[in-house]
Order: sequence, then C-alpha cells, then structure tokens
Amino acid sequence: MALFVPPVALARKLGQDSLRLDAPDVGSLLQEVRKRVGENDWPAGLHATVLVNGVAIGRLQGMATPLGPEDQVWLALPAGGG
Repeated sequence: MALFVPPVALARKLGQDSLRLDAPDVGSLLQEVRKRVGENDWPAGLHATVLVNGVAIGRLQGMATPLGPEDQVWLALPAGGG
C-alpha cells in the first residue's frame, strides 16, 4: 500500500497526517482521498503538485503512474509571498 502524505489543511480534514492506501495508480489514490474528504472540502488539494517519491507526476506517467507498496505520494501546495 502506498503512503499518502497530504498538506496540513487536508490532513486535518482527514484526521491524520498520512495514510496507507491500496491503489494501483495515482489517479485511483486521489479518488479515494477525495471520497474520504468529501466534495466540499476537496478544493484545498486541487492546485497542488503531485509527487511520487519526490518526482512530479508530470515527469512520470501522470495520473496513470503505477504505485507500489513502498511508494510515497505527496501533495505540494504552491507557496508565494513577498
């Protein structure tokens, strides 16, 4: 089962800092997280970069990137300021 590590705001909505999910690919994993959070609370994670083992999924196979039991999936939110 892959380890999912959400940003703090999403972790609060999930009630845990990380969770292990049995998903064949990134798209399936994110669908499961979305179900657990609920449609109304999901936008908090929509504009995030999805990383698998530290690599953006755009450089891999996108949402079809396969996941194994040792993989880590992170959502990285954009930061800004000045």
